[in-house]
Amino acid sequence: MKFFRSIYGLNLAELIVAIVVMSLAVMTIIGMFMAGIMGMKKGDNSILALNLAQSTMELYEDEIRNHFDDYSEANSPYKLLNEESDGVKFERKMSVKNFKVTETNQLKYVAISVYWYEKNMEGKTWVKPSEMKLSTYINNYLDYPCPNSTP
Repeated sequence: MKFFRSIYGLNLAELIVAIVVMSLAVMTIIGMFMAGIMGMKKGDNSILALNLAQSTMELYEDEIRNHFDDYSEANSPYKLLNEESDGVKFERKMSVKNFKVTETNQLKYVAISVYWYEKNMEGKTWVKPSEMKLSTYINNYLDYPCPNSTP
């Protein structure tokens, strides 16, 4: 003889276990989305800092080449204007070192550093700033004596 249950459904213990399992799954998925968004924001800040450092280097490369003696190691580091994007402040500094190869041939080592503070998931800024640094050597070839070219 078979007995059939006339009431179908879940008891309270089964219902609580199902809610706990579903909430753990949802919290894990939300955490992964938040970590992905924070990673994308960190990548965006790195790209912005790289573009800012590169454009600053290109801007000051010609300036240093045209006014070679005006940029000295004694006044280094030069603090440049700050930039802000999406609530993140980017601070730029330029340092210059002199190298003398010969009396007429001189080099300047120029380093552009960009600093910014990342934000964590709670929206607080980190204590240590992130840094992007680009460097190059600039030659004073515009100051070379040119021989007279007479035909």
